[in-house]
Parts: sequence; C-alpha cells; structure tokens
Amino acid sequence: MDCASLIQTFCKQRRVHLELKCEGFLPDNTTLSAMMRCYAYSGLLPQSQAIWEEMLYSSSVPSVQVVSELIDNYARSGIFDEVIKILDQLSSSRTFDFFHQVYSLAISCFGKGGQLDLMEDTLKKMVSKGLL
Repeated sequence: MDCASLIQTFCKQRRVHLELKCEGFLPDNTTLSAMMRCYAYSGLLPQSQAIWEEMLYSSSVPSVQVVSELIDNYARSGIFDEVIKILDQLSSSRTFDFFHQVYSLAISCFGKGGQLDLMEDTLKKMVSKGLL
C-alpha cells in the first residue's frame, strides 16, 4: 500500500491528521497536500481548511494544483467567502508565484456560481495588483 492510499483510507475514517501526529510522524508538504485534497474532496472542508492554514503558516508551499482543487471544492459547496479568504491569504504571502492562475480560477468559480459581484471585485483586484 502506498502513502497516498493509506492517506485516503485514513481520510475515509476522518482521522488521518490526528493519527499521523499521534504516531510522531511529521507530514511533509506532499503528505499535507494529499490530506488536504482528500478531506476537501470528501466534503470535510473544516479539516481541509485546518491543514491549509497549517501549510500556509509553515514553510510548506502548496502547488497551484492543490490550491486550485481547494478553491474548486469550496466553490462547489457554495462557500465563496472561503475562496476570497484564500485569495487574501495568498496575496499577503510572498512565497507564492502563481497568483494569476489562482485569481483566474477564482473568477471562473464565481462566474459558474452566479457570484457576479465577487467575480467583478476579484477582477478589479487582479488589475490593481498588475496581474492582467
């Protein structure tokens, strides 16, 4: 059984993060990303958010794919305020170099979700940041 399969098994049991920490295992960026994606995909958004914040405030830098999947899951769940929060968190950090892709994805998600005001506001932020 590979690590990703093990994480998915634990995620289904809703205890992967606790299990790993109790065992003294300090997950790396790849493991945290896998756990976050698994939780988000399973609809366990509070657990996914906790891992996101752990990654954000540590030296771990999630990939654009991981951030995109998290944004997609929030948008599908209609939790658009969390998408805005992610954009704000990324904007305040200097360790991310994929702002353009994430902002574009957020605009797309807002449009698909009928959130035209959020879409317009995010586009204005992109312009003000020089991302367009």
